[in-house]
Amino acid sequence: MQNAFELLGAIPLDNNEKLQELFEEKQLLLDNDKELAEAYSALTTPKKRIRHEIEYFAKEEFESFNEIFVENTDSEQKMNLHDTCSVIINLGRWFDSEVHNIYTQINDNREISGFSKLSNSGTVVTAISELRANCVNSVTKYFEFIDEKGLVKLFNELVEYEDFTSFFMDELMAHYEIKITDSIQTKQKICTSKFAEVERLCNIFNNGGSFSYELEDKVAEFKKAMSAWDKLAQPLQVNSQQRGAEHKGSAEFVNKTRNTVIGLCNRSQDMLGKLLEQLNQFSRLMSGQSYASDAHADINAIMSAREKLPQKIKDSVKFTDIILKLLDILRTTFAENEIVAELLKKDKKDISALRTQLASLSSQIDSAQQRSSSYGGYRGGYQRSGCYIATAVYGSYDCPQVWTLRRYRDNVLRKNIFGRLFIKVYYFLSPKFIKTKFFSKSIQKFTKWVLDRKVKKLNLKGFEDTPYEDLKNK
Repeated sequence: MQNAFELLGAIPLDNNEKLQELFEEKQLLLDNDKELAEAYSALTTPKKRIRHEIEYFAKEEFESFNEIFVENTDSEQKMNLHDTCSVIINLGRWFDSEVHNIYTQINDNREISGFSKLSNSGTVVTAISELRANCVNSVTKYFEFIDEKGLVKLFNELVEYEDFTSFFMDELMAHYEIKITDSIQTKQKICTSKFAEVERLCNIFNNGGSFSYELEDKVAEFKKAMSAWDKLAQPLQVNSQQRGAEHKGSAEFVNKTRNTVIGLCNRSQDMLGKLLEQLNQFSRLMSGQSYASDAHADINAIMSAREKLPQKIKDSVKFTDIILKLLDILRTTFAENEIVAELLKKDKKDISALRTQLASLSSQIDSAQQRSSSYGGYRGGYQRSGCYIATAVYGSYDCPQVWTLRRYRDNVLRKNIFGRLFIKVYYFLSPKFIKTKFFSKSIQKFTKWVLDRKVKKLNLKGFEDTPYEDLKNK
């Protein structure tokens, strides 16, 4: 029904006599007697006129609202996002804040016009609640003329406004959620499916497989799916956040995904930790700190781990980059949720620090391998041109006894043809020998006794036992 004051051309200050006069004048000019009679009855009945008084004193808000949501029902007419959002937000603010002012205005004008005053503001609160419900109904009917894409665009625009929140907006948001429920569930299933592909490839790597560059493509597909889901879910997330809460569906989804991402990273580090522990075990074994019942089997496993470690660390750097990308996708999607955003920020900081450590370790290994190539040996481990047996016996490539033997190799053996032949045969056979079951604990002790005697003689001949850099192969 059109506002009664507007229909009769009256104002709240008009008394009963004036209202009757205006009613009779309009009857002569208009044919719609029923509508005129309803308007006159509403304005002359104290309880009925409350709604019309409210609309009159909020004329600017309701005129704009009616223009867009009541009079404009043409589905072909394009939606003006800015005007539509402004009307919804302004009317919502009015509903939340103007009860006291309206109550005062109504009573001031009633006192002058001779109508009975309202005894308390409760009647105004009730009338405004009913009016708000009517407005919500008008807006939801308007939604029927907007396709889903336009509706999503409207609500994403709404939540960009500063202080958009109101109980009116909450009611509209509830209708929005109902309308897009099927679509948001479908898009969440797509996100889950895309993430499952990412998780599958990550698990292959964590179970000892090679790093797959297909991961990059799968992460890009997951990002695209999350972006499509976010367009629908963002208004719900932002509105909940403004109320100091989390949107339940979104929170469950992101927490589950985040926990899986962190779990993938942790399993990657567990896998690296096992490789490193094998190398530490070997170091203890060779230094005599511990002995296994089947030493040659331990050495074989450790040698295998040692071969894998450099590439595995390089791949782990790339894998950690994938984890960081996944966290960035989640951070972008849930930036409006302060609690989740803060957790993801901490996650990224921790994993970025881990990546730095892995990259540094990879760089150190590269440098060591380059030195090995230049000097023909790799200190601290078995290389094809290193002092294999001596290193195994003394537990290190850098120790006084091995420094003495390396000086003897470079300054004596390398300088004659028979010495060079001995070195070649030694380098060919010794790696194979130390991997066999014959290189037992007793053999190691005997070999050490022999080498100790040789080192002592070399020291007496002037071969120093101070730190030494190998000469380049000739």
